[in-house]
Amino acid sequence: MTIAYKNFLTPGITANTVVYNPTTTGIQATVIGLTICNNSNANIASANVSMYSGATRANIVVGVNIPVGTSLNVVDASRLIVAANNIITVTSTSSVDVIVSSIEVT
Repeated sequence: MTIAYKNFLTPGITANTVVYNPTTTGIQATVIGLTICNNSNANIASANVSMYSGATRANIVVGVNIPVGTSLNVVDASRLIVAANNIITVTSTSSVDVIVSSIEVT
């Protein structure tokens, strides 16, 4: 059993974008952090984070406001188990950077 701590960086998101997709066969993944940073020069009126399992979507946060120059910890004290067929997406009305921190066990 191998345990890997990883960060996945996705800068400049303005449309629905996959920020985490564990594709390794047999992987057990846990997201231990997901931070969204507002890079724009205006408040973000609406940011969304969702998890998909095939065609089924579950929202993690919807329509959250992020002030200029600040960040939002979406996953901090809680954890998200991400199966091999799950993806996490972020959508924003203005440019955001996203950092996903995970533990992957193979």
